[in-house]
Amino acid sequence: MATGAAHLAPAAVASEAHRGLGEVPIEVLLGRPVIEIDQRFTEYVAGASVLVTGAGGSVGNELCARLARLGASALTLVDHSEAALEDLVKVLRDDADFAAAVPILADIRNRPRTIEVFERCRPDIVFHTAAYKHVPLLEANPVEAVANNVLGTKSVVDAARRARARRLVMLSTDKAVEPASILGQTKAVAERIVAAAGCSEYTSIRLANVVDSAGSMLPVFRKQIARGGPLTITHPDMTRYLMTVGEAAGLAIAAGALADSRAIFWLDVRPPVRVLDLARTLSDASPYEVDIEFVGLRAGERLHERLFHTEEEVLPTACDRLFRSPAPPVDRARLEASIGLLARHVERASAPDARDALAAVLGAAPVPRHRRPTTAATRRYFEKRAHAFDRLHDKSSVATRVLRSGPARGREFAVSMVARHPAADILDLGCGPGRVAEAIMDAGARAYTGIDLSPRMLTLARARLERFGSVELLEGDFLEMDVRRTFDVVLALGLFDYLGEPARAASWIRARCSSMLVASFARWEWLKGPIRHLHYELLHRCPIADHTEAEVEALLRGAGFSSVDFPLRGRRGFWAVAR
Repeated sequence: MATGAAHLAPAAVASEAHRGLGEVPIEVLLGRPVIEIDQRFTEYVAGASVLVTGAGGSVGNELCARLARLGASALTLVDHSEAALEDLVKVLRDDADFAAAVPILADIRNRPRTIEVFERCRPDIVFHTAAYKHVPLLEANPVEAVANNVLGTKSVVDAARRARARRLVMLSTDKAVEPASILGQTKAVAERIVAAAGCSEYTSIRLANVVDSAGSMLPVFRKQIARGGPLTITHPDMTRYLMTVGEAAGLAIAAGALADSRAIFWLDVRPPVRVLDLARTLSDASPYEVDIEFVGLRAGERLHERLFHTEEEVLPTACDRLFRSPAPPVDRARLEASIGLLARHVERASAPDARDALAAVLGAAPVPRHRRPTTAATRRYFEKRAHAFDRLHDKSSVATRVLRSGPARGREFAVSMVARHPAADILDLGCGPGRVAEAIMDAGARAYTGIDLSPRMLTLARARLERFGSVELLEGDFLEMDVRRTFDVVLALGLFDYLGEPARAASWIRARCSSMLVASFARWEWLKGPIRHLHYELLHRCPIADHTEAEVEALLRGAGFSSVDFPLRGRRGFWAVAR
């Protein structure tokens, strides 16, 4: 149940949070004083039986240590990590002199086992901290994210209701606000599960980035400094709301005192901290000369987070610096049906379907069965297109010559943009039959690398480009390729129209683009109703994605490009240039 095997002992976590990192006080890193929760909001814990899921994790450790000090009559420690549980129990019994700690090795994804644990222990209060929390890892493993963060939460909430637990606090994240990642989406659904439980004192809290938890920023930076650097940062403008493990545990306990199923609680840890500034502070305090390296946004990451939705009504509480926002309205019948659908996708290990179902739960437009582009569907579609090009090769009609030559306006624009970078090294994603490549090489590009899913498209491209020496053509899904060099110009002409993970693709491109991205996007509104549905989604099983200029700008800026322009627009599409 813990997010990882590594964890910190409660006393160590608490002292680390208040002592600071090396010579840098924690207040300097946070950009504000550490927030202490008023003891009035902890009194309800005394004499209560408390169950903590994910007890072996960093926040779970600190929470258990505080609950023991506050006089809980019993602590049920639930985790799936054997080593983490054993270490925590030793700390509580030997160091904190708390004998009423009961370790239970269990996985919240196992619903019958979870219900059995709750019915045997009959807790008064439940703190649900168990979750997977690492954004890029969950982007690559959406089925496990849904199984743990959604279905696991449903098991815990249902088991708590059956055992008549009076209060439940579920630890969510600021990434659940307008979620752009699998982590954020699963936690947003978990918030809805808690709100729909029908128990007035079951609530959720949103944590900011817990900087001193296992796998978070400070431990990672410590290790990098110890190795002599570099400190790796995704983007120079990235900011995060930061809090300590102690603040996270204090927020959870205070929210339990104010628990209300109609609200989601969060601690005012503003202002956000620029990650680059934090890294520079640590670097300056280090006895070593430590460089800072920018590595590009990873899958699912965004530059800035939010503590609450912009349209939400934010209300203060009786506890200083603790605020509440309204819990999202929930249609219980629809939510139950959606969770059942998610469970079926998890059982079948269907990642694309799990992603679609998550979006549907959160109120996105219904996603048709074949709507999300897949690598296999896209490859099949472009293989058919390549064979169509091949069949037309020897035809002499005006129509077929136009089809073979492609859209001249777009090709000329791509060439004009590349011409601004003499002797450029070009990467072309979805290079097709090589028409653009031929024009670019004729215009003076130094080297060209093209990647395409379709073997037949690449065969046509090789035939067209054989007169050029510095051309490399690769077959496969570029997102799965280990391309370790950078290129002056990256072309993505029509690429995003067929991608199921545009944010991941944009981040991949940004990490390998040293100067300029040139991308084109279709306006699919011109291809109306039955024609579009029949040709793409039914006949070829290759759905297409719609993008607006605002969405494209947000996508590319979120990937780390500092400027995005739209120099060419037409009825059927538009072009973007990002730097």
